[in-house]
Amino acid sequence: MKRGRIAAIRASACLALWTNLPADAAPGIAVDADRFDFGERSAHETVEHAFMLRNEGTEDLVILRTASGCMCTVADLAQTRLAPGATAALNVRIPLVGRIGLYRSTLTVASNDPERSPLRIVLQGHVTQDIALQPARLYFERYSPDETQRKTARLKVGRNGEYGVTRVESLSPWFSAESEPTPARDAWLLHVQSTSSPPTGTVQGTIRVFTTHPGFPQVDFEVFANMGQ
Repeated sequence: MKRGRIAAIRASACLALWTNLPADAAPGIAVDADRFDFGERSAHETVEHAFMLRNEGTEDLVILRTASGCMCTVADLAQTRLAPGATAALNVRIPLVGRIGLYRSTLTVASNDPERSPLRIVLQGHVTQDIALQPARLYFERYSPDETQRKTARLKVGRNGEYGVTRVESLSPWFSAESEPTPARDAWLLHVQSTSSPPTGTVQGTIRVFTTHPGFPQVDFEVFANMGQ
């Protein structure tokens, strides 16, 4: 009889404990912003941003993994287990080298949250080209081997032309090149001249430009010519 009373008391205590637990006891992932627009940035830059993750649930939140639609995006999480109410920084690095125009990628965060996993964060912005040549290619129309022609292109180094050109050189014996700043000094003029006695047919050359830009110390541009008989 005594044993029966003890068992009943224990059962009642366990029932009371279970009754006092929240009905929706679970982790709950949240982020301070589910979208990050880095605006307009240069192609040589690396964008860095920190998102703050928070556990708004009543159980420990466990971050299982992070993934990005762009393999170049790196996400580093300070800690992978968050107690209820705790926060952790999710540091994101986006190298923009080799990218031009609109950038958009989705970062996903998988966790043990039964309702909001994976969490999706949108990363976007616009990447500008720091080295711009207008026109992008120089083309010499058909001319005879004993002639020479001169073409000029406008070269902008930096978004606002804040970087300069130290020297230029032709990697082809059929062309020569030189540069000078514009009167406003917001760009450079690239002068390319064909030399005499090139081979007949289509001739291709490369002009190498050396700049003070930290991300583009040297840049190559193509030159084409159509030589007659």
